[in-house]
Amino acid sequence: MLPWNPTRDEQVVKPFPKTPRKVVTITIEEDGSQTYLKTDSADIFLECGEVITRRASHVEPADWALRLIFSLLRTLFADTSAVAAWTRTWGCEWRINTSPVGGPVLTWADVWGMESGYGSMDSVARFADRQRAVDAEIVFLNKFFAERTL
Repeated sequence: MLPWNPTRDEQVVKPFPKTPRKVVTITIEEDGSQTYLKTDSADIFLECGEVITRRASHVEPADWALRLIFSLLRTLFADTSAVAAWTRTWGCEWRINTSPVGGPVLTWADVWGMESGYGSMDSVARFADRQRAVDAEIVFLNKFFAERTL
């Protein structure tokens, strides 16, 4: 007896399993120095030589009083501390400050990649969900690093 051979209509096509897409944007200067966002996906570049890690931005409370308290606590306690972890859970609006790399406090025009001058697009982008602010921060910084070298 021959093994079962399904007809074309009976065959089931299974797509490849979905895997998370991990993209790393890296810029390489003429002197060989590299700039990229530190992520698990970018760990491969750690083997390329000396690594200097610098903060690229801050996701911080939009309210000035909370921002002041947040900054004070984050200055006093390590980024890996329980206090730092607690500050990330605050139920407030968040903004993105890219001044450590010479960038702006992001406006909605920056977040949506539009030209400024459209009224509310020039207002500071405020996020109710901190993770959405972090996601917007990553998108902006990858574009910022790629475009500043052009």
